[in-house]
Amino acid sequence: MAKNKKIAAVIGAGKLAHSLVPQLIRAGLTVKIILSRTKQHADKLARKYSIENSGNDFKLLNDNIDVVFFAVNDSEIKNTARKISRLKISFNKKLFIHLSGSKTIETLLPIEKKGGVAASLHIMQTFPSYEPVNIKNCYAAIETKNKNANNFLFGLAIKIGLKPFRIKSNEKVYYHLLGVYASNFISANFYIQKLFEKYKLLNISHADKLMVKIAGQTLRNIETKGIENSISGPIIRGDLETIKTHIKFLKRNKILLLHYLTSSMILLEAVKSFENKKDKKSTEIEKYLLKSIDSSL
Repeated sequence: MAKNKKIAAVIGAGKLAHSLVPQLIRAGLTVKIILSRTKQHADKLARKYSIENSGNDFKLLNDNIDVVFFAVNDSEIKNTARKISRLKISFNKKLFIHLSGSKTIETLLPIEKKGGVAASLHIMQTFPSYEPVNIKNCYAAIETKNKNANNFLFGLAIKIGLKPFRIKSNEKVYYHLLGVYASNFISANFYIQKLFEKYKLLNISHADKLMVKIAGQTLRNIETKGIENSISGPIIRGDLETIKTHIKFLKRNKILLLHYLTSSMILLEAVKSFENKKDKKSTEIEKYLLKSIDSSL
C-alpha cells in the first residue's frame, strides 16, 4: 500500500458493484480486476469500464493488487475470505474491505491471519438495480482496527462525496437495523395497501399515490422539524376509541394486527419521551395495546 495510486480488485458484479466501480475509478483508484461467481457477469462489468482482467478465478489476484473490495452477499464474505487466504500471494499490508452493513471485520479473519489488513465500508443507501445509484452525500460507516486503513477509507469516502464516520464492531448490527427500519420496512408499510386489496378490505385505485403523498410530507417534516414535531394521529391525541376501532377491524388479519400494535407501542414510547410525561390517556392506551398484544400471540 505504499504506492500513491492504489491498484484495486472488486469481487462481485452485482447491483452494488455496478454503483461502486465507477465511483472507485472517479476517486483515482486503478481498478484492474473484476471477479464474480459468474464469469459472464464479471466480463460485462469489466468491459463497461475498460477494466483489463475479469473472470471467476481467484488466481487472477496477484501481488500487484493493493486493495480488494468484497461486493458480495453478506453470507458469502467469510467463505470468500477463506478462498482468498489460500492463494499463494503476499498479504502483507494489503487492504481487504467488505461492504456489508451487518457483518463485522471478523468475517475477514482468515485474511488477517495471513497478514492482510481488514476493514469494512458500508454505504447507507439502497441499490435496487444494476443502474448506478447516486451516492453523493450518503453516510458511510467505516470499521477497522488499522490506522492506515482508516485514513485511506476516510479519504476515499470523501473523494466520492460520502459522509464517513467510524463505527465499532459491536454497533454494526444495530446500525444496519436502522437502515432496515428506514428503508426496507417502509416498503413493507407501503405493501399494506396491497394486503388490504388482497383481503378485500379496501379497493381504491390511488391508494399507493395517497400513501406516497403523506409519507413524503412526514419525511420532510422529520428532516426540517425533527421527529418530536412530526408525529400526528390517534396516539399523540390520546384517542383510544379510534385505536380500539383500528384493532377491532385488524383482528381479521393477525399479521396486520401485530404490525399495528408493535408500531403503536414504539410511537407511544416516542410521544412519552418527547412530551416528558405519562398522562392518564397514554397510560390507558399502553395498557390496551399490551393487552391486545398478549391476546394476539
